[in-house]
Amino acid sequence: MKNILLLLFLISLHFSVFAQEVKLFKNFGIDNPMSYNFVRTIVQDKDGFMWFGSSEGLDRFDGHQTLSFQHDSSRPSSLSSNVISRILIDKQQRIWVGTFGGGLNLYRETTQDFLHFTTKTKNATLTNNSVNALFEDSEGKIWVATENGLNILRSHDEKWSTQQIFQELGNPNSLTHNAVLSIIETRNQEIWVGTNGGGISVFDLQGHFIKSIKYGDQNSATYVNKFVSSLHLDINENVWIGTVDSGLLKYTPSTEQFIHFQLNVDDQSTISSNAISNIFQDSEQNIWIATDNGLSIYNYKTNHFSRYNYSPNNPYSISNDFVLTFFEDNHKVMWIGTFSGVNRWDPNLATFRQYSTQTDPVLKNHNITSFAQFDKENIYFSTYSAGIYRLSQYDNSISTADFNASFSEYRIMTMFADENTLWVGTRASGLFSINLTTKKVISYSHDAENNNSISANSITDIIKDRNGNLWVSTFHQGLNLLNKDGTFKRFIKNKLNREKGPGSNHVVQLLEDDQGFIWLATFGGGISRFDPMKRTFKHFSHEENNLNSISDDFSWIMLLDNNKNLWFGTQSSGFSILSRENRQNNNFSFTHLDTKDGMKSLTVYGITQDAYDDIWFSTNKGISRYSLGDKSFKHFNLTHGLVDLEYTHSAVFRSMDNTLYFGAGKGMNSINPEKINTSIFSPEVRLTSILKLNEPMPLGSSLSKLTQLEFDYSEQLISFEYVGLNYAAPESTRYKYRLLGFDQEWIDAGKSRRATYTNLPAGSYQLQVIAANNDNMWSEPGLSLDIVVKPAPWNTWWAYVLYAALIALLLLTYSRFLNRKLLIEQQQKANLKQQVRDKTQEFHLKNVELEQANKQLENAATVDKVTGVKSRRYLDIYIEQASQLMSQIHENILPVQRSLLPRLYLVMIKLENIEQVTNSQLVNLTDLLLYSRNNEDLVIRWADDTFVIIGYEKDDNTRELVTRLTDRFAQVLGHGIKSNVAYSFYPFNFEQPMALSWDQVSVIAEHALKVARDNNMNWLGLYAPKVQPFNYLDVIQQQDVGELSKLVKLKQG
Repeated sequence: MKNILLLLFLISLHFSVFAQEVKLFKNFGIDNPMSYNFVRTIVQDKDGFMWFGSSEGLDRFDGHQTLSFQHDSSRPSSLSSNVISRILIDKQQRIWVGTFGGGLNLYRETTQDFLHFTTKTKNATLTNNSVNALFEDSEGKIWVATENGLNILRSHDEKWSTQQIFQELGNPNSLTHNAVLSIIETRNQEIWVGTNGGGISVFDLQGHFIKSIKYGDQNSATYVNKFVSSLHLDINENVWIGTVDSGLLKYTPSTEQFIHFQLNVDDQSTISSNAISNIFQDSEQNIWIATDNGLSIYNYKTNHFSRYNYSPNNPYSISNDFVLTFFEDNHKVMWIGTFSGVNRWDPNLATFRQYSTQTDPVLKNHNITSFAQFDKENIYFSTYSAGIYRLSQYDNSISTADFNASFSEYRIMTMFADENTLWVGTRASGLFSINLTTKKVISYSHDAENNNSISANSITDIIKDRNGNLWVSTFHQGLNLLNKDGTFKRFIKNKLNREKGPGSNHVVQLLEDDQGFIWLATFGGGISRFDPMKRTFKHFSHEENNLNSISDDFSWIMLLDNNKNLWFGTQSSGFSILSRENRQNNNFSFTHLDTKDGMKSLTVYGITQDAYDDIWFSTNKGISRYSLGDKSFKHFNLTHGLVDLEYTHSAVFRSMDNTLYFGAGKGMNSINPEKINTSIFSPEVRLTSILKLNEPMPLGSSLSKLTQLEFDYSEQLISFEYVGLNYAAPESTRYKYRLLGFDQEWIDAGKSRRATYTNLPAGSYQLQVIAANNDNMWSEPGLSLDIVVKPAPWNTWWAYVLYAALIALLLLTYSRFLNRKLLIEQQQKANLKQQVRDKTQEFHLKNVELEQANKQLENAATVDKVTGVKSRRYLDIYIEQASQLMSQIHENILPVQRSLLPRLYLVMIKLENIEQVTNSQLVNLTDLLLYSRNNEDLVIRWADDTFVIIGYEKDDNTRELVTRLTDRFAQVLGHGIKSNVAYSFYPFNFEQPMALSWDQVSVIAEHALKVARDNNMNWLGLYAPKVQPFNYLDVIQQQDVGELSKLVKLKQG
């Protein structure tokens, strides 16, 4: 009975050792400070940046760059000491930094400096300047553990004060030792303080001593937990106690029971050292133990420890056995601080299990060539020249096969599991069958004198078809069918009749499809399809001018996927794929996948498909996975645990439990896709700097709080630096950015972390930055920052209003100047006449007659004698100067500004049957026009039957004037006199203001009068062209108002 129990124990121990989870620890490059610093403490702030405390100061790390803080004696508010002991981020997201020799620092983010708390700080004095631990209790107080006493830091009304706690000699109800190394708070709000020489002291939240906790002989000077280096409260409320040199304790408060863990050099499942420096529990509830002899991880399920140590031959081991601290970031990446820098372990990384001569010394050769499986317990795999091995699916242990002695010298290329028989193909020794029950081995080799023997000894593949026939391919002499009598039927290349043989005798793989055809992949001869019923071959080769042919004649590996599509992997041209539909319709058109689609390598060594329908394939650049759903690739390399980047041809296998195996020249890998962590996070984008003329801007606030930024019009070169927080693989992060309101599309920045803009026009914008990880998962949403570029003073809206007002004022002033000029001219003429009368008194009568004649001529030229308003002659003088001025203004401003300037409107009123209109009615009409117009507008008698009003366009004043007039005409003229009204504007065309002269505009207005009369309208207004370029003649030739409306903008009434 004892022997049985001992055997079970040994099996359990064996399993626990071999079942240890593979962890690949990444370190940083030698040029990165994180690769060599003595890192004692690690935290992550609210923005996702990592903070590291080392012997060389404080560093903020974004995955690429560090922002470093050191002590500077010339700056009183710099870090008080470069030797960092602890960093704490409290509930208010404040960063506290404890130092050895410099006391405590509180980081001020706005000014990027520190507030100091030391033994000399007034009202907040520390007991000692060497800080060992920091802790925030449930009430928000900061507990500061030092080399000489304990401090409780409080804040009230923005004033700080400390409560000091010391050991009182002779008083057992005081701090048990002044050197305090660790602090925690339990669920019942007790503060546990670990000391370096006095065990554990327990206080309440107010700092009152409750009790001391000692394990072992309390009266002895060397009880177990006398020197406590670390305390940790786990999720189950157990207290883990790390000691300086006495191992690890787990204390359960509910039972008051201790469990003591110590190093046993003969037991690999024990802790790796008794010197504990830190304890941490991750999100999966594993307990991580930092020691001076590597890392130990405690598993609650097995109650055992897994050890991880530095190995100079393993680049993915921890960088030093002296482990100091741990931290788990918000993406569950574990950070390990050691004596020689920082390591990371990413649980989200797909990790392959490794099998090699290093991990499994039982292997005598690490070139793995093929696999076979008969049951769920074991997998057989072959090596190139060291025989056949058996892999236990129970504990992943490897042992030699029972019959290995018969094959230890053969170069095995392929194996096939056939009921109770294992078929083995070798490179130069032929074919073998092994009866697993009797261990009987039968050999089949080539006999040059016997045509019924196998065609060659170079066996490449073995399959069994649906009819139970065994087919064997060779590298030199084609295909063989094993007859029931042990003889072989050969199928070799037939140059005279190609249908009778394969395309090449170098056959490297066989595959039977769902129709019963057997496909042959060859080395240089393309693909052949064999019909077992007709005993004929059909061949497929690469055609240079046919894009739908196979991509390479070296199509040497095949897969029939779950959808019955055929995949052909090539030596140097990626994949050729023949769909089920095309194949069953005898349409042999292939589609292709290559580097343009995302493949990392064009060389395919092996293909398989997992339980999720994803295609996995080995290459000369590692292993890749292709998702049929989103047509995306995922590539795996050495960082994922691959034994090598170069894999063996056709050494790919999917086991009964859906685990995938890949053979390589340096061992083999396995991975179960069902156990891959699918929690993939996209990088969070953060601003790291904003620069003007390549100099950082002083913002006066945290970049993380920045939501809007204003720039002056004179700031012509602006740059934004950003980072995607991707600590798992920062070198793989890619970026896109755009400035909404300026950029039309996303700009692919690649791996660049800077966006630069020059000479941005005034306006409002939004900067957007997104980042992607190596799984092509983009951050949504990414970074957004509202940006306002203020305009120059001369380009503001009020400046444009002022410009318009000035122009209008100039036009008005000029108009009044012209009127005054005419009045002055009239006065001068009158004075001249008076002088003439004085000087020619003797010709008084003749002069009087001449003067009357001149006066009548002048009135006839400028004033209508019936109505007293200005005549067309006066208009010709006025409009010539006004139109020239307005044309000059429109020519000298930008096209977009022309619409802001006023235009002259021209309103024409034409009376029908003018011979029936009395002078009295004309005078009344003139009074109506003068009364209805604006004071600055001109009323002109254009012709005997036509009056014109000229003024400046403002809003819709022209249409309003016309509407008022037409409503009053009947009252003034009577119902017997009809009138037509039309109007237009000068300039008529904003786009080409000089295209039409004043006279042409007046012709357009007269044409509008005619159209209004012909279409029985009260009035018609023509505003501007509808189409460009504008043709003046098209308008005056158009009589139909509907057609006219297609050419110009009009209004009617």
